[in-house]
Amino acid sequence: VPGLAAPMPARCSARRVAQGPVQGDAVLCIRPERLRIAESGAWPATVLDLIHQGDHWRAIVQLDGAATPAPWVVKLVAGARPATLVPGAAVRLAFAPEDAWAF
Repeated sequence: VPGLAAPMPARCSARRVAQGPVQGDAVLCIRPERLRIAESGAWPATVLDLIHQGDHWRAIVQLDGAATPAPWVVKLVAGARPATLVPGAAVRLAFAPEDAWAF
């Protein structure tokens, strides 16, 4: 992600992993339930919106410094929404590298 911290490891096809690290552009895919709002994490972001979905919350966030302004969705279980998580709040997105796929 341009302008953000060091590259994050992610899964690729077995063939590409066997060939070693891949340089260049890729699409990073992480399921919303695998992203988390953390006090420390990989990427700074800003909360755009919060949507209550009954059994969970959806936080719509924008990565700070990203070249493409596509929003990211974070799925939070109902009791996991901190009171400070409101539109406009600065947060950090975190995820386990094994939950990310690069295409």
